[in-house]
Amino acid sequence: MMYPFVFFDLTDTLIQKSPSFEHVLKQTLRANGILVSEKETSLANEYVELWIGQQILRENQSGIRMPDEEFSDHICSILAEHLLKSSPAPKAYEALRNLVHLGYDSEYIPTEGSLECLKTLKKRGHKLAVVSNNPPKIRNVVEKLGLADFFDEIILSSEVGLEKPDPEILRLACRKLGAEPCRSVYVGDHPLDILCAGQAGMDAVWYAVKKTAGLKMYSAYKPKHILTSFAYLPDIVS
Repeated sequence: MMYPFVFFDLTDTLIQKSPSFEHVLKQTLRANGILVSEKETSLANEYVELWIGQQILRENQSGIRMPDEEFSDHICSILAEHLLKSSPAPKAYEALRNLVHLGYDSEYIPTEGSLECLKTLKKRGHKLAVVSNNPPKIRNVVEKLGLADFFDEIILSSEVGLEKPDPEILRLACRKLGAEPCRSVYVGDHPLDILCAGQAGMDAVWYAVKKTAGLKMYSAYKPKHILTSFAYLPDIVS
């Protein structure tokens, strides 16, 4: 099927943090005597992302937002459960907590193949937009990386008062582009991206960089396509 309108998630889809959180987490724990692989930290972070998705669902339904400190503490608990289960390691836990609460120095880089993919889609006449749960400052990143000119719209949850997986944010994006959901596709990496697209009446392309079993948790909707490289997306949507 040809999709005239292609909507994208942003972080962990079109752009990535460098160094990655999983890599910094591994280094942080190793510096405190806990030897883990990046595969292990990646798996632990998948559980974090699934919990975050579920928490967003709860907040969308209740209208009550969890305080930032409590939110970060939940993330620490999940990581500790999967990475520190064989040892109490109070020093390592404190380092983990500081990493989650304070963050680390990083920059965003384009995902491999994403720039070339956007150029091809634009050349073929597709209308493109970003729909993301990122804060407004991400616009500066999009500009800096040379991505902004590819998009007809950039819709951020913090600016429109809607947050994925609420399907209304994708319906809003369709209205802004004059798109019909049935002729549109959403590309994202998180299981809740698939849920959001399905509830909005759109097909979804799952950027499957993380082979998470969490997709089964939202089995009412399945991705129309599974994407392992942006090199394949132009042929999928065209």
